[in-house]
Parts: sequence; C-alpha cells; structure tokens
Amino acid sequence: KSNGQRSFYSYISEYQTSTRASVSGFGILLHYTILVSNDGNNYYFAIDHVYPGSPAEKAGIKRGDMITKIDGSNITSGNYSGLFTAIQNNSRASLKLALQRQTTGESFSVELTKAQYDASPIASCKVIEAGGTKIGYLAYTSFDSAYDEELVAALRTLAAEGATEVILDLRINRGGSVNSSS
Repeated sequence: KSNGQRSFYSYISEYQTSTRASVSGFGILLHYTILVSNDGNNYYFAIDHVYPGSPAEKAGIKRGDMITKIDGSNITSGNYSGLFTAIQNNSRASLKLALQRQTTGESFSVELTKAQYDASPIASCKVIEAGGTKIGYLAYTSFDSAYDEELVAALRTLAAEGATEVILDLRINRGGSVNSSS
C-alpha cells in the first residue's frame, strides 16, 4: 500500500485453485504497466497474453497489441482502474475494444463476448534455432498445479525436438503453487 491506497502496480492477485475446467471470459491477460500518452490525457493497456481458443484469439488480438479505447471511451486517469479490473476479472458480458498493433501501427476494433476457453498457463512452447543451436522457449503464465503434467510434457517435447538450452520466460507469470514452481 502507498499512502493508504492499494498499489495498482502490484503483481499480487487473488489465487484460486484450478479445477482444470474451462473458464468464461475474454481470454486477455493484461500487463500491469499502464502506458500514458505524451500529453498525459490518455492511457493504454498492453496485452501480455491471449489464451488459445478464447474470444480474444478468435477476434485476432495478439500479444503486444495495445487497447486504446473501451466501449468507445478513452482510458483515463479517472477510469483506468475499473476498466482494467473489468477486463482482468471478466466482469462484463461483452466489450468493444479499439486496439493498435505495435508491430504494424495498424488500428482496429473488435467486439468480444465472454465465452468458455481453457486457460492453460503454457503461453508458448517452441524450439528456436540460432547459430546451429536448438533453444527451447517456454513462456509460462502461472504455476498452476492442475497443469503440472502439461508443463512436464512441454519440457519433454522441447528435449525431444533437440533443444540443448532452454529459455523459461516468466515475465508474465503471476505466481501460484510453490510445489509447481519447484
């Protein structure tokens, strides 16, 4: 806490044990850093992860895209906290998002309706070849004990594909089970 207020930039979030059931939501994991326009009037949310099979993936949203407007309104210092929570907690039935793709600068809009999807914490699992070396890349969003078998299987897949080194990307990992992280 800071001055008696909750710190918005905290990585602490409520942990709920997983039952491996599908979840209902939009399929967007937001970055906790809020970007602000040069004039300080508009805020933007950066998308850290889009869950496979989610409404966000089906709408073409990608990691790194920036949300510039929600339901036609700019994101401001007065409303960002509530809007951030609405997306992260899937507290609305639908959202209209204006986005900007960072890789191309393209602006586009989508309308998302909550739907069921599997919130697997395995964000990416692939082998990258660089300089004759096969490097396994695994991005993992949370240490969810219900997915321990999939985590081990992903590491075995990287080994079977000849990876001799591994990058374990935990930049968007928000913690979870201590046993899983061990």
